[in-house]
Amino acid sequence: MNYLSTIKKTVGSAALIAIGILLPLCFHSIPNAGSIFSPMHIPVLIAGFLFGPLFGLGVGLLTPLLNSLITAMPPLYPVLPPMMVECALYGAVAGLLFRLVKTKWMYLDLYLSLIAAMLVGRLGGAFVNYLVYVGRGDAYSWSIFVNSYFLMGWPAILIQLALIPSVVFALFKSHLMSREDRFLFPHKERAAMAKEQASHFGKLAEKWAGYAEGKAACEAWLKNMDDAEGSVAASDALLACLNQCKDCGCEADALVQEIDKDKDCLVKKSFWMIGGDGWAYDIGYG
Repeated sequence: MNYLSTIKKTVGSAALIAIGILLPLCFHSIPNAGSIFSPMHIPVLIAGFLFGPLFGLGVGLLTPLLNSLITAMPPLYPVLPPMMVECALYGAVAGLLFRLVKTKWMYLDLYLSLIAAMLVGRLGGAFVNYLVYVGRGDAYSWSIFVNSYFLMGWPAILIQLALIPSVVFALFKSHLMSREDRFLFPHKERAAMAKEQASHFGKLAEKWAGYAEGKAACEAWLKNMDDAEGSVAASDALLACLNQCKDCGCEADALVQEIDKDKDCLVKKSFWMIGGDGWAYDIGYG
């Protein structure tokens, strides 16, 4: 299972910021297109779902700011401050809830997280708008809030609800994203998952007491689970035994199916850094 590294998340976030700058340019010729279609919100929400709350927060802050500095849309004041808060909350809340809300159906997780993020972001933007209005000596009412964030922007709401869950779901189904990318605290959750795996294999070895080849495969995997090279051969042997036993109706059947769901986690990860001979010279010289 290949989870996204910090470098990949950073590069992906930069690409989504670029999309968040280019996409609104396509709508500038349409009057009030920003309020109606909110094209900037799409890459921000996707960043939160894919890369987590911190990257979602960063993309949410930088995308409207860079848009304002580069294209003067939105204006620095009074539109930019509430938009930055709104987008930052979109990315952060979407990323956080998608890693906390885990039902049996990913589409349900996506929609629950998306709807909550859209509501929290709008409330955050409305609060900053209220402060701006009060600072100017104007009154901010519920009718202004509802009209600007819901009535005028209903096409944007429909587009986001239709598009974003499908995009994120497709990335997970195509294995460009993995289950580990939904971990909120990756190191702790991977350690817990490894402990759970070890417990499963210990129980499976006991249930396979009469299946010599399977019991040996379990014991070999437990012995090599922390060895990047040894876990490859041990996992191959174990998978062959799991495939033979799957749906056979024996007492180990439920446990086999449970382990089979996480079979792409069986091989210990190894990490490589590749560089030129200048690296070796510099490091050795230093």
